[in-house]
Amino acid sequence: MARHLGSDESYRSLFDSLNFGVHELGHELFQPLGEWLHTAGGTVTQLAAPLFGLVMFHRQRDWFAVSIALAWLATNLFGIAVYMGDARARELPLASPHTGVMSGGDARGVIGHDWEYLLGHAHVLHLDTVLAGLVHTAAVVTMALGLGFGAWLLAHMLRPRRATGSARPRN
Repeated sequence: MARHLGSDESYRSLFDSLNFGVHELGHELFQPLGEWLHTAGGTVTQLAAPLFGLVMFHRQRDWFAVSIALAWLATNLFGIAVYMGDARARELPLASPHTGVMSGGDARGVIGHDWEYLLGHAHVLHLDTVLAGLVHTAAVVTMALGLGFGAWLLAHMLRPRRATGSARPRN
């Protein structure tokens, strides 16, 4: 979390490669549903994957995995905030399985910037950095919940258990 909160936006978490793959898969899954959903599908799938994991682990009562799923969701939110905040500037390098990595300026017309398109069509492109700040705040809260819950679980597991019932020695 500290690395995500630092000023260096080039930081990539343990989950980033997975997040990128899930994001790009989302574009492919949503492609038949029209251009807007095709564009939004990357982010939708990127958020749906850790949420699905969170629900699945909760149903299995695997509480530590729930904390990891929250942290995974937060890494996605941090990445989305950075990408969203770049919608007008378009300075970030963009990547696609079809074209590889291109610098922001080189990508114009070759790789579409998801958030420039989505916010532009919603007529709120001028709010890109404000919306990115809100998503960043959600990322911080989600990461704090995941790390806090995981730390609480570890502390709970390290506490000695009290002896139960019939095995007590008699005087």
